[in-house]
Amino acid sequence: MTQLFRPLSALFLALLIAGPASAQVTVVIVGGDKADITIDIPIDDDESISADMEVEFENPVNLTAECLNVSAVVLDAAAINAINARLPTPLGRFDIDPLFPLLITIEPLPACNLQFDNQIEFEIHTEELSYNFPSPYRLMKAPVTGTFRDVTANVLSGSIRANGSGGTFSEFVIARNVVVDLNGDALAGFADLESRINGADLSLLARNVLTEDLASARAAYERGFFTDSISRLQAMVLTTRSLGGGAIPNRWRSERDLVNAVGEIKGLTDALAYRIARVANLP
Repeated sequence: MTQLFRPLSALFLALLIAGPASAQVTVVIVGGDKADITIDIPIDDDESISADMEVEFENPVNLTAECLNVSAVVLDAAAINAINARLPTPLGRFDIDPLFPLLITIEPLPACNLQFDNQIEFEIHTEELSYNFPSPYRLMKAPVTGTFRDVTANVLSGSIRANGSGGTFSEFVIARNVVVDLNGDALAGFADLESRINGADLSLLARNVLTEDLASARAAYERGFFTDSISRLQAMVLTTRSLGGGAIPNRWRSERDLVNAVGEIKGLTDALAYRIARVANLP
């Protein structure tokens, strides 16, 4: 991901949104294809919860701060419990760290006709959490009020930078992995990706090609060739992109009338590669 802070001369558009408890969400469109989001929410007279988020688009149309419709809220105890119940099962494996109880929502307005191709890349950075390797923190994404999915593609230092990719928007949180099951996470990632590849919106050719690629990556994983498995998944991302448009739907619109399968597959593939890296204890 690119640097979150940019000089004023690079700014095309900025929007300051006032919300409850004097929350400030600043959205800046940079270069026509990136949104830099700065969040600062006071929690008392002396403290606040703050974060930066970057969202990078491919071939966006009508990308404006207003159209992105970004909001953020600090979760109270009841809201934290409600979010914890929406995190990946079994219940209790993940939770919201009270040091960073922030929910970010990006729900583009249908009337704006925001569009993009393939995937969005997103990163959340906060100094509220400390980085240690291996990091217990994960980037979670969900449709509004829906079940969260672990979309972590990497967690980096400074203090925490969690990034991922996907084909659509909605709610984002950083959660803490409390009960660790690295192999179980990887196997679940293979299952999720296999299920998506078998979707009816892919052509038969695309399903066959990607199924073979995924089987090859899984065979390498099961033999303990973790780096090879990750390399095969990375190659699968390129294959998915090459099939985008005709064999695999690859466009998203804020009217929610299209399914961006390329972006969804890339998000699942990136997350699986990260899980395998965690099994292998790779930096």
